[in-house]
Amino acid sequence: MKRLLLFIDGGATDREYLRYAAQLHERLAAQLTVGYLRAGEAKVGSVARAIDVAQRAAAAARQAFDETCGALESTRWLDSEQSSIETLQHESRLHDLTMLGRVSQDEGSDVFALNSALFDSGGPVLVSPPRPPAAVADRVALVWSPTAQAARATRSALPMLSRASSVVVLTDSGRPEARPDDLVDYLAAHGIRAETAVFETALQTARGRGRSILAAVQSAGADLLVMGAYGENRLASIFGLGRATQKIVSGTSVPVLLQR
Repeated sequence: MKRLLLFIDGGATDREYLRYAAQLHERLAAQLTVGYLRAGEAKVGSVARAIDVAQRAAAAARQAFDETCGALESTRWLDSEQSSIETLQHESRLHDLTMLGRVSQDEGSDVFALNSALFDSGGPVLVSPPRPPAAVADRVALVWSPTAQAARATRSALPMLSRASSVVVLTDSGRPEARPDDLVDYLAAHGIRAETAVFETALQTARGRGRSILAAVQSAGADLLVMGAYGENRLASIFGLGRATQKIVSGTSVPVLLQR
């Protein structure tokens, strides 16, 4: 991963996201691009008022970047006259990883941005909680299943996995076909030592499976989760994603690297 892309929205958590992205950029010896992305639409009255709010948010985002990352090497602020989603779609295809904040609702512009990154970029997306952990990709949990999405997520995450102090492969105890030991062998070929663990999902709903995965991540002491993303693009609705994926992207307490 040599080019990282982060979008912030001028909110109170911008500096947290910037801190995390800056540490990841240093850890991977990568370039970092940061841009402003409009947050969920607020009811602010007139069009003029809405424009003023957006301009203030964009200025706050730029100030947060300047104060947090402006002096770092290989970082740049993204200036664009395109709409935010057009910018995200274009830039995400030219970066190795797109980073966004965790969604907090089921639909709206934040979810539209996540769907655009997941379904239109062709690459991985890292979703971060408002307060990401201090450690950056040091203890990684990888959810493995015999799917193309999980395989793509694993391959995309190899630069992070190779630098982690510990990697644990998590599999559903009800899916013996996952054969986690085969993935451990694959990772070993890349110089990555991994352990295995299971999570239980028998008789659970899809959202319950999501909760089980999050509990397994917490039990492993992981500060990053890697997994495939499942579902279909439904524009500005999170319900296009599988319900387990929905639960994880809306409830995670650690950053999640997702890949379609």
